[in-house]
Formats: sequence, C-alpha cells, structure tokens
Amino acid sequence: MRVFCFILFFWGTILYGETEYGSRILNHKNLENLTHNGFLQTYESDFTEFLHVNGSFQGSRSQIYELKVNGDTRLHECVIHGPLVVKGSLNADHSVFRGPLDLTCKSATFERCAVTEDIVVNNVANYEGKQIIKLTRGAVVQGNITFDSKRGEVRLSKDSRVNGGVIGGHIQLFVE
Repeated sequence: MRVFCFILFFWGTILYGETEYGSRILNHKNLENLTHNGFLQTYESDFTEFLHVNGSFQGSRSQIYELKVNGDTRLHECVIHGPLVVKGSLNADHSVFRGPLDLTCKSATFERCAVTEDIVVNNVANYEGKQIIKLTRGAVVQGNITFDSKRGEVRLSKDSRVNGGVIGGHIQLFVE
C-alpha cells in the first residue's frame, strides 16, 4: 500500500476529502471551497466560499470569496470578494479586492488594481528592513494602509493613489 501511495504522489495530486496535496492546475472550475497544500494555479475558476493554499498560488481570471495563502501569491485579473490573507509576497495586476487585506510580507505590488478596504501589513519575523507596498499604473486603495512594523513605505506612481491614510510608514513618489 505504501508503494501505491508513493506512486500516486509522484505522478500527481492526491485528494483526501476536501484537502488536496501536490501541484495542481485548475481550469474553468466552479467550487464552493478548497484547501490545497502545494503549488496551485487557477484559470477562470470560481470559489464561492473559500480557497486556502499552503504553498505558492497563481490565480488568473478567477473569482474567490475568501483567499488565504501561506506562500507567494500572483493574481492576474482576479476578483477577491471577501478577506485576503497572504503570508508571503503578493503581486497583483488588473485585480479587484473588495474585502480587507491582511499581509505578512516584505513587499507587495498592485498594478492597475482597485482595493476598496484597508490593507494591514504585519511584522515579518526576524526582518528589520523596510516593508514596501508598490502601487503602479492607476492602482487605487480606498482605505488605509497600516504597517505594524512602523517601517513601511508606499511607493506610489503619479497615476495611482491612496484615498485613506498611511499609518506606520510614508509615501515615496516615483516615475514609471
């Protein structure tokens, strides 16, 4: 039996109930929820309750109600309807965030994105450097950006804006 399980793991994803393990690509899927351990990539997929990923996540043209990722995250043309929690880097473009963002990262980039609520950037363990949020090419944050470390920097292109305040950091303008 152990050999059989090893072969399944080696060849692809093993599914145990509602939790998956391994690398997986989901195209055109509509699911209520999913917990995935490993690399996950989605394309034109919807998650009506939650998606939790322990590993790297790449989402493209997907809609997710609640997203939690323990790993690096890349979003392209996604809509996150509820809370987003990321422990790792975040790079997003052409995406909409309708709930609060809770980030534990050294840096996050938003290109042509809309964030309707607050962004909280938590301390990263054993990291004493600057934590950077980069807003570029028309990205807009309606709420506040709060850096718990008090070492935050919002890098803002001339066509991007923060309508709320920056707490625990400062704004640095840059030219693209």
